This record gives sequence, structure tokens and C-alpha cells, in this order.
Amino acid sequence: MSQKKGSTREAEKARSLSRVIGVTGFLALGLGLFFTVRLFLTGKPVEIKTNGEAPPYRRVETRPVLPSSLFTGAVAEAYQAAHDMPDFIDQFYCYCQCKEYHGHKTLLTCFTDKHAANCDICLYQALTAVQMSKEGKSADAIRHFFSSRFAQ
Repeated sequence: MSQKKGSTREAEKARSLSRVIGVTGFLALGLGLFFTVRLFLTGKPVEIKTNGEAPPYRRVETRPVLPSSLFTGAVAEAYQAAHDMPDFIDQFYCYCQCKEYHGHKTLLTCFTDKHAANCDICLYQALTAVQMSKEGKSADAIRHFFSSRFAQ
């Protein structure tokens, strides 16, 4: 009879554990359904509050930009812009396709070596991005401009 009591206790523990797992799964499913329905109805995902500030941009290219003093004219101006606004310049794809052919990460990568000094596309993009930013254009608007400008 003691074996029967032991097996009954084991069965009760198994049923209890099964209930806990079932309730947890049900709650997870409910939360997932809630967020899915909210996204469907509003067209917007649930936003995380950040005191009204946009989350900080996390740079992809972390190497330093070469000093603009190594160059002259528009090349020096572009290198200085990349030095002054690295988080901004880092947000753009470089349309000279150096990512595909040289392993560059972003437009900012072009300014971590002498690549941009010899590439009219890199220089054009950096100087144009800075000018458009000064005119109040967002990074998204500038990306759209570049993609339409360089569309093939």
C-alpha cells in the first residue's frame, strides 16, 4: 500500500506541474494575442516610452575617421563632416557599393581610410547628407533621396 501512496503523490505532483505549465502557456498566448490584435487594429507596434526622446542610434562603424588635415578642398570638408557627425553619416548606405566590394559597413567606413578621398560618390553623399540635415531633412528623407538618386 505504501507503493500506492508514493505513486499517487507522484501523479499529483505531475498533475500540479502540468497545470502550472498550462496556465503559463495560456498567459503567454494571451499576451501574444493582445499585442498582435493591437498591431492589427492600430497599425503600430506597442511603443516603449523613452521620456519623449528617440532611442539613441547605435553606430555600426566604430573606427575613427581620418583627420581632415590630411586632405584639401571638398575632400577635407567631407572628412571633417564625417568627423563632426559620425553617428549621422554612419546611418547611410554608400552607393559606390564599397560594402559589397571592399567589406565596408556604412558610408562612415569610407572615411576611416583614404577610400572616400578617391571616390566622388562617397564625397557627394557625405556633403549632401550634411547639407540636407542643415536644411532640416531627416535621415529617413535623406536615405530616400539617395535611393531615388542612385536607383538603377
